[in-house]
Amino acid sequence: MAVGVSNNTGTTQTADYNLGRGIIFISPLDTTTGLPVDYRDLGNAPSFSLSIDVEELVHQSSRGGLRTVDKRLVISQTVNFSFVLEELSAENLALFFSGATVTSTNPAIAGITAYTLTASAVLGRWYSIYNQTTGARALDIDSAMVAITEDPGGTPVVMTLDADYTVDAEMGMIFIMPGGTIVAGDELQLVLTADAGAAVTTQTRGLTSSGVDYAMKFVGENPADNDQRFEVELHSVQVNADGDFSLISESDLTQMPFTGTAQQNASWLDSNSKTMTLTSYDKV
Repeated sequence: MAVGVSNNTGTTQTADYNLGRGIIFISPLDTTTGLPVDYRDLGNAPSFSLSIDVEELVHQSSRGGLRTVDKRLVISQTVNFSFVLEELSAENLALFFSGATVTSTNPAIAGITAYTLTASAVLGRWYSIYNQTTGARALDIDSAMVAITEDPGGTPVVMTLDADYTVDAEMGMIFIMPGGTIVAGDELQLVLTADAGAAVTTQTRGLTSSGVDYAMKFVGENPADNDQRFEVELHSVQVNADGDFSLISESDLTQMPFTGTAQQNASWLDSNSKTMTLTSYDKV
């Protein structure tokens, strides 16, 4: 026996018990055919659950002194789902923040010509390095490629690394050190020399998309039944972030909670199952 397989024995079957484990996949729906394009594994999901909301019309008879229910009509049924993800991939972040993932050109590769880092320096503050035209951040820089001069409009003075400023090379940030040559209010100019070895960067741009329809597939594996596998398909869903995205925690991993509702997919090939299908089989 297995989850979702008919029990015709007339006796209890402990193989039908389920200890929840499995993998969630989603696929965008083709805008022409309405069918899945390709499925992406969402990574480790510590929870995934389904629920059904039933709306009923309850009719009561008024023929006697005490009104009694004489008919209950189900007028709608809705399949809802919720799940939690733990893998902060760019694609999962885009799913959570209703955005898109793009590969961004790192300005550190081509370098940045002289520009005003700040027109009025504040000691003890950080300044980001970025392309002044595109706004793209320079990351994974080489500190030796950075040159900072003070008073570029008069007699420019070259500042000294680790005496006047420090560099967070990974995140492309400059820290103005108190006690150095730089005086509060100074104008500072920065040049970043081209570095072909700088990393390509990835950006997740939030709140750039809405209302994307997906097909969702859950492939369960049941350790209570010798790791028998089964599949739950939701043929059209919209996925929404639903909860906190905690980036600081004393003990727990950062998690991304989601909820959504199953929709009917009129394009689904199986005309008998346009919303949801559960598939399983008996191992032989």
